[in-house]
Amino acid sequence: KLVDSLFAGRNVPTVLQSLSTLAQHRVSMYETCDEEITQHIIQKIFRVSN
Repeated sequence: KLVDSLFAGRNVPTVLQSLSTLAQHRVSMYETCDEEITQHIIQKIFRVSN
């Protein structure tokens, strides 16, 4: 649900904080979608294109 909320643009600061906590404490769970999350943050939030 966090990833869905991030992609939908809902409560982005809270979602990013929750994802960072998740990444710190549940590394294996975060690793399953880290590439997708990272690309979204770079492309949509920072608006950097390839």
